Amino acid sequence: MPINATIQALNNMDKKYCRPSQMDYSNLNKIPKGIVENLKEEKYFERLFAYEFYHQFRILVQNGKVDFGGAVLHAEIPKEYQRCFEKGKGKIPDFILHVPDHSLNLAVLEFKLATNLGKIGHDFDKLIDFRKNNALKYENIIEVIIGDNKQLEKATEIIKGHNKENGEILTIIYFNTETWSSNKFEINIVKSD
Repeated sequence: MPINATIQALNNMDKKYCRPSQMDYSNLNKIPKGIVENLKEEKYFERLFAYEFYHQFRILVQNGKVDFGGAVLHAEIPKEYQRCFEKGKGKIPDFILHVPDHSLNLAVLEFKLATNLGKIGHDFDKLIDFRKNNALKYENIIEVIIGDNKQLEKATEIIKGHNKENGEILTIIYFNTETWSSNKFEINIVKSD
């Protein structure tokens, strides 16, 4: 159910909250031509998507479209304070869906732009840590990758390299900025240490 709710919240996102500017930079004649051409392309930032996703997810919960038995979606919670990880180990996921007292840990989510997959292995390792940690044992680990058709094609090649037999099941959700829709698939991942 967290996976379907994630997809629904992504698909409900309002595009105007995910783009940083609607300004037509081509009309600014003081900007060098190369910069103007670059600015004409649609620009997206991971954080804007994450905030709009959070808003849409909360709407689903508040309107009773999804019910997680008291679990809530929290953003960027450092789990060091509960002594789940060693201090300074950087275990701060983008989102966790849980009951804050550890009794129900449904999902941990990471967001990544398809143009920024150089450190995707770091995200995967973090997700595995949240699944395998004895105090946490998150049921679902989810990576949301945002991009256009071409960027998602390239992402597929990178992600294939991380697919390993007998690994932890990771749900990948592609959010396509051209079709403004999501699709999902699963891979198996192992920790890279």
